[in-house]
Amino acid sequence: MRPLVPLREAAALAFERLFPDQAERDPKLLGIVAFALSALVTVYRRDVRSGDLCEVAEAEFTAGEFAHAIDFLFIPAQQLERELPGFQLRPLEAARPSLSLRQGRRPNPSD
Repeated sequence: MRPLVPLREAAALAFERLFPDQAERDPKLLGIVAFALSALVTVYRRDVRSGDLCEVAEAEFTAGEFAHAIDFLFIPAQQLERELPGFQLRPLEAARPSLSLRQGRRPNPSD
């Protein structure tokens, strides 16, 4: 197996596990699944200029850059193999408070 898996691909695998009867993948829901996965595993980013990999810091997730960078993010295949069997809707619901904290305060449109 490859040492790193693209986060988008890993999220698709987790999505199939969570929603086995859903043929179409809603892109927003797929992004949420990817975000949830990022709370469980180490995420790496490939620098577009140098090609080097570096670990994504927690602060970068709260900066709102996550959705735009998903195509440049990777997770270790071993961590995915370890986490995927237990990846179910109930753990996602339990993770909701911590995911909300990671997202930070969203601006109110009326502000």
